[in-house]
Amino acid sequence: MEKCVNAVLRILLIVSCIVLAVTGTYLFCAETVNAYYRSAKGDTFTSSMSLNGIFPMNNGSIIVCGSYLPGDSVYLEQSLFFKSYDAKGAVETVSGLSFDDGYSLSDVRSDGNVLLVTSRNSRGDVKLCCLSPDLSVTSSASATFDSEEVTGIYTGLVHSEPFIAKVRSGNIVTVKSLGEVILSHEFSEDLYIDGVYFAGNTFYLKGKIPVGEKKYPFISGFSMTQVEKFEISVSLDFSEFTVDDIRFLADGKTYIIGKQFNREAYASVAGSSGQDPEEDDPLINSIANRAVTAKREFGSVLISSDYEADPWCSRFLCSIDPVTGELGTVRNPVDDGPAKGITEIYFSDAYILKKNSSTDNPESKPVIATMVTKNASAYDSENYLVNVYLLFDDMSLSKSADIYVPSDHLFYPGSAPDGSLFCYTGITAENGSDVYSMKRYSGTEEAARVQRMLPVLKQIPAVISSKISARIIFYAVIFLILYATARYRGTENIIRARKTALLRQY
Repeated sequence: MEKCVNAVLRILLIVSCIVLAVTGTYLFCAETVNAYYRSAKGDTFTSSMSLNGIFPMNNGSIIVCGSYLPGDSVYLEQSLFFKSYDAKGAVETVSGLSFDDGYSLSDVRSDGNVLLVTSRNSRGDVKLCCLSPDLSVTSSASATFDSEEVTGIYTGLVHSEPFIAKVRSGNIVTVKSLGEVILSHEFSEDLYIDGVYFAGNTFYLKGKIPVGEKKYPFISGFSMTQVEKFEISVSLDFSEFTVDDIRFLADGKTYIIGKQFNREAYASVAGSSGQDPEEDDPLINSIANRAVTAKREFGSVLISSDYEADPWCSRFLCSIDPVTGELGTVRNPVDDGPAKGITEIYFSDAYILKKNSSTDNPESKPVIATMVTKNASAYDSENYLVNVYLLFDDMSLSKSADIYVPSDHLFYPGSAPDGSLFCYTGITAENGSDVYSMKRYSGTEEAARVQRMLPVLKQIPAVISSKISARIIFYAVIFLILYATARYRGTENIIRARKTALLRQY
Protein backbone atom coordinates (compact mmCIF):
# COMPACT_ATOMS: atom_id res chain seq x y z
CA MET A 1 0.00 0.00 0.00
CA GLU A 2 2.84 2.35 0.89
CA LYS A 3 4.51 1.73 -2.48
CA CYS A 4 1.23 2.51 -4.22
CA VAL A 5 0.93 5.87 -2.46
CA ASN A 6 4.56 6.73 -3.22
CA ALA A 7 4.06 5.99 -6.92
CA VAL A 8 1.04 8.25 -7.11
CA LEU A 9 2.81 11.01 -5.21
CA ARG A 10 5.79 10.81 -7.57
CA ILE A 11 3.52 11.18 -10.56
CA LEU A 12 1.77 14.17 -9.01
CA LEU A 13 5.12 15.75 -8.10
CA ILE A 14 6.46 15.40 -11.64
CA VAL A 15 3.28 16.80 -13.12
CA SER A 16 3.30 19.69 -10.63
CA CYS A 17 6.92 20.54 -11.55
CA ILE A 18 6.03 20.56 -15.25
CA VAL A 19 2.99 22.77 -14.61
CA LEU A 20 5.00 25.15 -12.44
CA ALA A 21 7.80 25.37 -15.01
CA VAL A 22 5.40 26.15 -17.86
CA THR A 23 3.40 28.62 -15.74
CA GLY A 24 6.55 30.31 -14.44
CA THR A 25 7.96 30.67 -17.94
CA TYR A 26 4.69 32.12 -19.18
CA LEU A 27 4.38 34.60 -16.32
CA PHE A 28 8.05 35.64 -16.47
CA CYS A 29 7.96 36.34 -20.21
CA ALA A 30 4.61 38.12 -20.08
CA GLU A 31 5.57 40.27 -17.09
CA THR A 32 8.98 41.18 -18.55
CA VAL A 33 7.35 42.39 -21.76
CA ASN A 34 4.57 44.23 -19.89
CA ALA A 35 7.10 45.85 -17.55
CA TYR A 36 9.19 47.07 -20.49
CA TYR A 37 6.28 48.99 -21.99
CA ARG A 38 4.49 49.89 -18.75
CA SER A 39 4.35 53.64 -18.24
CA ALA A 40 6.03 55.11 -15.19
CA LYS A 41 3.85 56.07 -12.25
CA GLY A 42 2.21 59.41 -12.94
CA ASP A 43 2.85 59.22 -16.68
CA THR A 44 -0.10 59.57 -19.03
CA PHE A 45 -0.38 59.72 -22.80
CA THR A 46 -3.66 60.48 -24.57
CA SER A 47 -4.55 59.62 -28.15
CA SER A 48 -3.98 63.14 -29.52
CA MET A 49 -0.48 63.51 -28.08
CA SER A 50 2.53 63.58 -30.42
CA LEU A 51 6.21 64.22 -29.74
CA ASN A 52 8.02 67.40 -30.78
CA GLY A 53 11.39 66.90 -29.11
CA ILE A 54 13.44 65.35 -26.31
CA PHE A 55 15.93 67.46 -24.36
CA PRO A 56 18.70 66.15 -22.04
CA MET A 57 19.27 68.76 -19.32
CA ASN A 58 22.34 69.71 -17.30
CA ASN A 59 20.72 68.67 -14.01
CA GLY A 60 20.52 65.04 -15.21
CA SER A 61 16.84 65.00 -16.16
CA ILE A 62 15.41 64.37 -19.61
CA ILE A 63 12.46 66.48 -20.74
CA VAL A 64 10.00 65.19 -23.34
CA CYS A 65 8.00 67.85 -25.17
CA GLY A 66 4.96 67.28 -27.35
CA SER A 67 1.64 68.68 -28.50
CA TYR A 68 -1.90 67.55 -27.72
CA LEU A 69 -5.53 68.55 -28.05
CA PRO A 70 -7.08 69.39 -24.64
CA GLY A 71 -9.82 66.88 -23.98
CA ASP A 72 -8.92 65.26 -27.33
CA SER A 73 -11.26 67.78 -28.95
CA VAL A 74 -10.51 68.63 -32.59
CA TYR A 75 -12.23 71.99 -32.05
CA LEU A 76 -9.61 73.25 -29.60
CA GLU A 77 -6.18 74.74 -30.33
CA GLN A 78 -3.22 72.46 -29.71
CA SER A 79 -1.35 72.86 -26.45
CA LEU A 80 2.06 71.63 -25.29
CA PHE A 81 2.90 69.05 -22.64
CA PHE A 82 6.21 68.53 -20.87
CA LYS A 83 7.37 65.47 -18.95
CA SER A 84 10.55 65.43 -16.92
CA TYR A 85 12.19 62.03 -16.22
CA ASP A 86 14.89 61.33 -13.66
CA ALA A 87 17.98 59.11 -14.01
CA LYS A 88 15.93 55.97 -13.31
CA GLY A 89 13.24 56.76 -15.89
CA ALA A 90 10.63 57.81 -13.31
CA VAL A 91 8.45 60.85 -13.92
CA GLU A 92 9.58 63.87 -11.91
CA THR A 93 7.24 66.57 -13.19
CA VAL A 94 4.41 66.85 -15.70
CA SER A 95 3.33 70.26 -16.99
CA GLY A 96 1.48 71.90 -19.85
CA LEU A 97 1.41 75.15 -21.79
CA SER A 98 -1.44 76.71 -23.75
CA PHE A 99 -1.00 79.21 -26.59
CA ASP A 100 -2.90 82.43 -27.05
CA ASP A 101 -5.66 82.49 -29.66
CA GLY A 102 -4.27 82.32 -33.19
CA TYR A 103 -0.79 81.23 -32.08
CA SER A 104 0.77 77.82 -32.65
CA LEU A 105 4.09 76.18 -31.87
CA SER A 106 7.00 77.41 -33.99
CA ASP A 107 10.04 75.99 -32.20
CA VAL A 108 11.32 74.44 -28.97
CA ARG A 109 15.02 74.52 -28.12
CA SER A 110 17.26 74.12 -25.09
CA ASP A 111 20.75 75.04 -23.90
CA GLY A 112 20.61 72.46 -21.10
CA ASN A 113 19.65 75.05 -18.49
CA VAL A 114 16.28 76.25 -19.86
CA LEU A 115 13.73 75.41 -22.54
CA LEU A 116 12.75 78.15 -24.99
CA VAL A 117 9.26 77.80 -26.50
CA THR A 118 8.42 80.03 -29.48
CA SER A 119 4.92 80.43 -30.92
CA ARG A 120 3.76 82.45 -33.94
CA ASN A 121 0.50 83.54 -35.54
CA SER A 122 -0.35 83.68 -39.24
CA ARG A 123 0.99 87.24 -39.55
CA GLY A 124 4.37 86.29 -38.06
CA ASP A 125 3.97 87.87 -34.61
CA VAL A 126 6.02 86.04 -31.98
CA LYS A 127 5.51 85.08 -28.35
CA LEU A 128 8.05 83.12 -26.36
CA CYS A 129 8.61 81.84 -22.84
CA CYS A 130 11.41 80.13 -20.96
CA LEU A 131 10.95 77.11 -18.71
CA SER A 132 13.37 75.90 -16.05
CA PRO A 133 14.22 72.17 -15.66
CA ASP A 134 11.42 71.89 -13.07
CA LEU A 135 9.06 73.13 -15.85
CA SER A 136 8.18 76.45 -14.22
CA VAL A 137 7.99 79.55 -16.45
CA THR A 138 10.92 81.87 -15.76
CA SER A 139 10.39 84.63 -18.36
CA SER A 140 8.34 85.60 -21.42
CA ALA A 141 8.45 88.13 -24.25
CA SER A 142 6.69 89.04 -27.49
CA ALA A 143 7.18 90.98 -30.73
CA THR A 144 4.86 91.99 -33.56
CA PHE A 145 5.07 92.91 -37.22
CA ASP A 146 4.33 96.52 -36.32
CA SER A 147 5.03 97.87 -39.80
CA GLU A 148 5.51 96.75 -43.39
CA GLU A 149 9.24 97.35 -42.97
CA VAL A 150 9.59 94.30 -40.71
CA THR A 151 10.96 91.39 -42.77
CA GLY A 152 11.61 88.85 -40.02
CA ILE A 153 11.50 88.10 -36.30
CA TYR A 154 13.93 85.54 -34.82
CA THR A 155 14.35 84.13 -31.33
CA GLY A 156 17.07 82.39 -29.34
CA LEU A 157 18.92 82.15 -26.04
CA VAL A 158 21.75 84.36 -24.81
CA HIS A 159 23.34 82.93 -21.65
CA SER A 160 20.07 81.10 -20.83
CA GLU A 161 17.95 84.23 -21.29
CA PRO A 162 15.56 84.65 -24.26
CA PHE A 163 16.21 87.20 -26.99
CA ILE A 164 14.08 88.49 -29.86
CA ALA A 165 15.73 89.84 -33.01
CA LYS A 166 13.62 92.05 -35.29
CA VAL A 167 14.85 92.74 -38.83
CA ARG A 168 13.57 95.75 -40.80
CA SER A 169 13.96 96.26 -44.54
CA GLY A 170 16.10 93.13 -44.60
CA ASN A 171 19.23 94.92 -43.32
CA ILE A 172 18.42 96.72 -40.02
CA VAL A 173 18.73 94.40 -37.01
CA THR A 174 17.67 95.06 -33.40
CA VAL A 175 18.13 92.39 -30.72
CA LYS A 176 16.41 92.67 -27.34
CA SER A 177 16.68 90.53 -24.23
CA LEU A 178 14.47 91.09 -21.18
CA GLY A 179 13.32 94.37 -22.73
CA GLU A 180 16.85 95.76 -23.18
CA VAL A 181 18.50 96.40 -26.56
CA ILE A 182 21.70 94.33 -26.65
CA LEU A 183 22.50 94.68 -30.38
CA SER A 184 21.57 97.21 -33.04
CA HIS A 185 23.16 97.37 -36.48
CA GLU A 186 22.35 98.52 -40.01
CA PHE A 187 23.95 96.71 -42.95
CA SER A 188 24.27 97.93 -46.54
CA GLU A 189 21.06 97.84 -48.52
CA ASP A 190 22.12 94.96 -50.75
CA LEU A 191 22.19 92.54 -47.77
CA TYR A 192 19.20 90.56 -46.54
CA ILE A 193 19.40 89.11 -43.00
CA ASP A 194 17.34 85.95 -42.43
CA GLY A 195 18.74 84.47 -39.22
CA VAL A 196 20.19 85.55 -35.86
CA TYR A 197 22.07 83.17 -33.52
CA PHE A 198 24.06 83.44 -30.30
CA ALA A 199 26.93 81.05 -29.51
CA GLY A 200 29.68 81.41 -26.91
CA ASN A 201 29.92 85.17 -26.50
CA THR A 202 29.17 86.09 -30.11
CA PHE A 203 26.06 87.03 -32.09
CA TYR A 204 25.99 85.58 -35.61
CA LEU A 205 23.80 87.25 -38.22
CA LYS A 206 23.13 85.14 -41.30
CA GLY A 207 21.79 86.37 -44.60
CA LYS A 208 22.24 86.62 -48.37
CA ILE A 209 24.50 88.88 -50.41
CA PRO A 210 24.22 89.42 -54.21
CA VAL A 211 27.25 88.49 -56.32
CA GLY A 212 26.45 89.21 -59.95
CA GLU A 213 23.17 87.51 -60.81
CA LYS A 214 23.36 85.05 -57.91
CA LYS A 215 23.05 85.37 -54.15
CA TYR A 216 25.41 83.69 -51.70
CA PRO A 217 25.24 83.10 -47.94
CA PHE A 218 26.64 85.84 -45.72
CA ILE A 219 27.60 85.69 -42.02
CA SER A 220 28.60 88.52 -39.70
CA GLY A 221 29.81 88.25 -36.09
CA PHE A 222 29.27 90.74 -33.24
CA SER A 223 30.60 90.86 -29.68
CA MET A 224 28.40 91.39 -26.62
CA THR A 225 29.47 95.06 -26.74
CA GLN A 226 28.00 95.41 -30.28
CA VAL A 227 31.42 95.53 -31.95
CA GLU A 228 31.43 93.88 -35.37
CA LYS A 229 34.15 91.20 -35.49
CA PHE A 230 33.90 90.01 -39.11
CA GLU A 231 31.86 89.74 -42.29
CA ILE A 232 32.27 86.75 -44.59
CA SER A 233 30.60 85.47 -47.75
CA VAL A 234 30.32 81.69 -47.82
CA SER A 235 32.03 79.91 -50.73
CA LEU A 236 30.39 77.94 -53.50
CA ASP A 237 31.12 74.71 -51.60
CA PHE A 238 28.04 75.51 -49.54
CA SER A 239 25.65 75.49 -52.47
CA GLU A 240 22.27 73.81 -51.93
CA PHE A 241 22.40 74.01 -48.14
CA THR A 242 20.65 75.57 -45.17
CA VAL A 243 22.04 76.78 -41.86
CA ASP A 244 19.86 75.41 -39.06
CA ASP A 245 21.87 76.67 -36.11
CA ILE A 246 25.20 78.00 -34.85
CA ARG A 247 26.32 76.36 -31.60
CA PHE A 248 29.17 76.62 -29.12
CA LEU A 249 29.89 72.97 -28.35
CA ALA A 250 31.64 71.13 -25.53
CA ASP A 251 35.05 71.09 -27.28
CA GLY A 252 35.22 74.89 -27.01
CA LYS A 253 34.61 75.49 -30.73
CA THR A 254 31.75 77.18 -32.53
CA TYR A 255 30.04 75.24 -35.32
CA ILE A 256 27.71 76.08 -38.16
CA ILE A 257 25.15 73.25 -38.32
CA GLY A 258 22.81 72.54 -41.17
CA LYS A 259 21.64 70.39 -44.07
CA GLN A 260 23.26 69.94 -47.48
CA PHE A 261 21.96 68.13 -50.55
CA ASN A 262 24.14 65.22 -51.66
CA ARG A 263 24.08 65.33 -55.45
CA GLU A 264 26.39 62.35 -55.81
CA ALA A 265 24.22 60.12 -53.61
CA TYR A 266 21.08 61.22 -55.43
CA ALA A 267 22.68 60.71 -58.85
CA SER A 268 23.56 57.13 -57.91
CA VAL A 269 19.86 56.41 -57.48
CA ALA A 270 18.25 58.69 -60.05
CA GLY A 271 20.79 57.73 -62.71
CA SER A 272 19.99 54.04 -62.30
CA SER A 273 16.37 54.69 -63.25
CA GLY A 274 17.15 56.40 -66.53
CA GLN A 275 17.71 59.91 -65.24
CA ASP A 276 21.05 61.67 -65.59
CA PRO A 277 21.27 64.53 -63.07
CA GLU A 278 23.38 67.45 -64.24
CA GLU A 279 24.75 70.40 -62.28
CA ASP A 280 22.29 72.93 -63.72
CA ASP A 281 19.35 70.59 -64.22
CA PRO A 282 16.29 72.65 -63.13
CA LEU A 283 14.48 69.53 -61.91
CA ILE A 284 17.40 68.42 -59.72
CA ASN A 285 17.86 71.97 -58.46
CA SER A 286 14.20 72.01 -57.44
CA ILE A 287 14.55 68.65 -55.70
CA ALA A 288 17.65 69.88 -53.88
CA ASN A 289 15.91 73.02 -52.66
CA ARG A 290 12.89 71.06 -51.49
CA ALA A 291 15.10 68.52 -49.71
CA VAL A 292 17.08 71.03 -47.65
CA THR A 293 14.00 72.99 -46.61
CA ALA A 294 11.73 69.99 -45.89
CA LYS A 295 10.53 69.61 -42.31
CA ARG A 296 10.29 66.01 -41.14
CA GLU A 297 8.43 64.89 -38.04
CA PHE A 298 10.49 64.29 -34.94
CA GLY A 299 11.70 60.70 -34.83
CA SER A 300 10.54 59.79 -38.32
CA VAL A 301 12.00 56.67 -39.97
CA LEU A 302 13.75 57.24 -43.32
CA ILE A 303 12.54 54.80 -46.01
CA SER A 304 15.21 53.73 -48.51
CA SER A 305 12.73 52.82 -51.24
CA ASP A 306 11.35 56.38 -51.06
CA TYR A 307 14.73 58.10 -51.38
CA GLU A 308 14.44 59.02 -55.06
CA ALA A 309 11.07 60.73 -54.62
CA ASP A 310 11.87 62.23 -51.21
CA PRO A 311 15.66 62.36 -50.69
CA TRP A 312 17.07 63.27 -47.30
CA CYS A 313 20.10 65.48 -46.82
CA SER A 314 23.55 65.41 -45.34
CA ARG A 315 23.73 66.85 -41.83
CA PHE A 316 26.94 68.82 -41.68
CA LEU A 317 29.07 70.64 -39.12
CA CYS A 318 31.58 73.31 -40.03
CA SER A 319 33.67 75.16 -37.45
CA ILE A 320 33.76 78.96 -37.58
CA ASP A 321 36.28 81.18 -35.82
CA PRO A 322 34.37 83.59 -33.54
CA VAL A 323 36.98 86.31 -34.06
CA THR A 324 37.91 86.15 -37.75
CA GLY A 325 34.95 84.22 -39.17
CA GLU A 326 37.34 81.75 -40.81
CA LEU A 327 35.54 78.53 -41.75
CA GLY A 328 36.92 75.06 -41.15
CA THR A 329 36.35 71.88 -43.12
CA VAL A 330 32.78 70.81 -43.80
CA ARG A 331 32.15 67.55 -41.93
CA ASN A 332 29.51 64.95 -42.77
CA PRO A 333 30.04 62.51 -39.89
CA VAL A 334 27.51 59.84 -40.92
CA ASP A 335 27.07 58.34 -44.40
CA ASP A 336 24.05 59.96 -45.99
CA GLY A 337 23.33 57.84 -49.05
CA PRO A 338 20.02 56.16 -49.93
CA ALA A 339 20.52 53.49 -47.25
CA LYS A 340 21.06 55.71 -44.22
CA GLY A 341 20.40 59.22 -42.99
CA ILE A 342 20.43 61.15 -39.71
CA THR A 343 17.06 61.73 -38.07
CA GLU A 344 17.99 63.45 -34.78
CA ILE A 345 21.02 65.21 -33.32
CA TYR A 346 21.68 66.05 -29.67
CA PHE A 347 24.47 68.59 -29.17
CA SER A 348 26.65 68.50 -26.07
CA ASP A 349 26.59 72.20 -25.44
CA ALA A 350 23.27 71.34 -23.84
CA TYR A 351 24.71 68.69 -21.55
CA ILE A 352 28.06 67.20 -20.53
CA LEU A 353 28.59 63.45 -20.78
CA LYS A 354 30.42 62.08 -17.75
CA LYS A 355 33.59 60.12 -18.49
CA ASN A 356 33.76 56.32 -18.23
CA SER A 357 29.99 56.01 -17.98
CA SER A 358 29.17 54.88 -21.51
CA THR A 359 30.28 51.60 -23.07
CA ASP A 360 30.13 53.36 -26.44
CA ASN A 361 32.97 55.67 -25.34
CA PRO A 362 35.57 53.39 -23.71
CA GLU A 363 38.41 55.89 -24.28
CA SER A 364 36.45 58.70 -22.61
CA LYS A 365 36.85 61.06 -25.57
CA PRO A 366 35.18 64.49 -25.40
CA VAL A 367 31.71 64.14 -26.94
CA ILE A 368 30.26 67.06 -28.89
CA ALA A 369 27.12 65.47 -30.34
CA THR A 370 24.97 62.35 -30.49
CA MET A 371 23.60 61.37 -33.89
CA VAL A 372 20.64 59.03 -34.41
CA THR A 373 19.77 57.20 -37.63
CA LYS A 374 16.52 55.33 -38.26
CA ASN A 375 16.15 53.53 -41.56
CA ALA A 376 13.96 50.88 -43.16
CA SER A 377 14.11 49.37 -46.64
CA ALA A 378 10.37 49.82 -47.28
CA TYR A 379 7.17 50.94 -45.57
CA ASP A 380 6.06 47.33 -45.01
CA SER A 381 9.35 46.23 -43.39
CA GLU A 382 8.87 44.20 -40.20
CA ASN A 383 11.70 46.09 -38.47
CA TYR A 384 13.62 49.32 -38.81
CA LEU A 385 17.29 49.79 -38.00
CA VAL A 386 18.39 52.28 -35.35
CA ASN A 387 21.99 53.38 -34.77
CA VAL A 388 23.20 55.87 -32.18
CA TYR A 389 26.65 57.42 -32.72
CA LEU A 390 28.70 59.62 -30.41
CA LEU A 391 30.59 62.33 -32.32
CA PHE A 392 33.94 63.08 -30.67
CA ASP A 393 35.91 66.33 -30.79
CA ASP A 394 38.33 64.82 -33.35
CA MET A 395 35.31 64.25 -35.62
CA SER A 396 35.49 60.48 -35.25
CA LEU A 397 32.41 58.42 -34.45
CA SER A 398 31.79 55.78 -31.84
CA LYS A 399 30.75 52.33 -32.96
CA SER A 400 27.05 51.59 -32.74
CA ALA A 401 25.38 48.23 -32.38
CA ASP A 402 22.54 47.57 -34.81
CA ILE A 403 19.28 48.02 -32.90
CA TYR A 404 16.39 46.38 -34.79
CA VAL A 405 13.04 47.74 -33.63
CA PRO A 406 9.65 46.25 -34.69
CA SER A 407 7.88 48.52 -37.13
CA ASP A 408 4.88 48.97 -34.83
CA HIS A 409 7.07 50.25 -32.01
CA LEU A 410 8.15 53.85 -31.35
CA PHE A 411 11.80 54.32 -30.38
CA TYR A 412 13.48 57.64 -29.56
CA PRO A 413 17.10 57.17 -28.37
CA GLY A 414 19.77 59.66 -27.32
CA SER A 415 22.62 60.23 -24.87
CA ALA A 416 21.77 61.23 -21.31
CA PRO A 417 23.87 63.67 -19.24
CA ASP A 418 25.43 60.80 -17.28
CA GLY A 419 26.72 59.21 -20.50
CA SER A 420 24.16 56.41 -20.60
CA LEU A 421 21.85 55.76 -23.53
CA PHE A 422 18.23 56.77 -23.00
CA CYS A 423 15.40 55.31 -25.07
CA TYR A 424 11.89 56.72 -24.96
CA THR A 425 9.88 53.76 -26.22
CA GLY A 426 6.23 53.41 -27.09
CA ILE A 427 3.69 50.87 -28.28
CA THR A 428 -0.01 51.02 -29.08
CA ALA A 429 -2.14 49.85 -26.17
CA GLU A 430 -5.43 47.94 -26.32
CA ASN A 431 -7.46 51.17 -26.19
CA GLY A 432 -5.71 52.47 -29.31
CA SER A 433 -3.54 55.09 -27.60
CA ASP A 434 0.25 54.94 -27.40
CA VAL A 435 1.95 53.98 -24.13
CA TYR A 436 5.48 55.29 -23.49
CA SER A 437 8.23 54.63 -20.98
CA MET A 438 11.78 55.92 -20.49
CA LYS A 439 14.61 53.37 -20.45
CA ARG A 440 18.33 53.69 -19.68
CA TYR A 441 21.16 51.52 -21.03
CA SER A 442 24.93 51.58 -20.68
CA GLY A 443 25.27 51.68 -24.47
CA THR A 444 23.89 50.58 -27.82
CA GLU A 445 24.92 46.94 -27.37
CA GLU A 446 22.72 46.55 -24.29
CA ALA A 447 19.81 48.27 -26.06
CA ALA A 448 20.26 45.97 -29.08
CA ARG A 449 20.33 42.89 -26.83
CA VAL A 450 17.06 43.90 -25.18
CA GLN A 451 15.41 44.49 -28.56
CA ARG A 452 16.57 41.05 -29.72
CA MET A 453 15.09 39.41 -26.62
CA LEU A 454 11.70 41.17 -26.65
CA PRO A 455 10.31 39.30 -29.72
CA VAL A 456 11.37 35.99 -28.16
CA LEU A 457 9.79 36.87 -24.82
CA LYS A 458 6.60 37.88 -26.64
CA GLN A 459 6.47 34.69 -28.68
CA ILE A 460 6.84 32.23 -25.78
CA PRO A 461 3.55 33.18 -24.02
CA ALA A 462 1.80 33.20 -27.40
CA VAL A 463 3.04 29.68 -28.16
CA ILE A 464 2.08 28.42 -24.70
CA SER A 465 -1.38 29.98 -25.00
CA SER A 466 -1.91 28.50 -28.46
CA LYS A 467 -0.72 25.02 -27.50
CA ILE A 468 -2.34 24.76 -24.06
CA SER A 469 -6.06 25.41 -24.23
CA ALA A 470 -8.68 24.88 -21.51
CA ARG A 471 -9.84 21.70 -23.25
CA ILE A 472 -6.31 20.27 -23.25
CA ILE A 473 -5.94 21.03 -19.54
CA PHE A 474 -9.32 19.35 -18.84
CA TYR A 475 -8.31 16.22 -20.77
CA ALA A 476 -4.92 16.17 -19.04
CA VAL A 477 -6.56 16.34 -15.58
CA ILE A 478 -8.98 13.50 -16.48
CA PHE A 479 -6.08 11.46 -17.83
CA LEU A 480 -4.03 12.00 -14.67
CA ILE A 481 -6.99 11.01 -12.46
CA LEU A 482 -7.61 7.84 -14.46
CA TYR A 483 -3.89 7.08 -14.61
CA ALA A 484 -3.43 7.56 -10.88
CA THR A 485 -6.54 5.44 -10.16
CA ALA A 486 -5.37 2.69 -12.48
CA ARG A 487 -1.89 2.79 -10.98
CA TYR A 488 -3.36 2.67 -7.49
CA ARG A 489 -5.62 -0.33 -8.31
CA GLY A 490 -2.89 -2.07 -10.25
CA THR A 491 -0.47 -1.74 -7.40
CA GLU A 492 -3.09 -2.93 -4.92
CA ASN A 493 -3.88 -6.02 -7.04
CA ILE A 494 -0.20 -6.87 -7.27
CA ILE A 495 0.15 -6.68 -3.50
CA ARG A 496 -2.91 -8.98 -3.02
CA ALA A 497 -1.53 -11.47 -5.52
CA ARG A 498 1.79 -11.57 -3.69
CA LYS A 499 0.06 -12.09 -0.34
CA THR A 500 -2.09 -14.91 -1.81
CA ALA A 501 1.00 -16.60 -3.24
CA LEU A 502 2.76 -16.45 0.10
CA LEU A 503 -0.26 -17.97 1.91
CA ARG A 504 -0.39 -20.87 -0.52
CA GLN A 505 3.26 -21.63 0.16
CA TYR A 506 2.40 -22.24 3.78
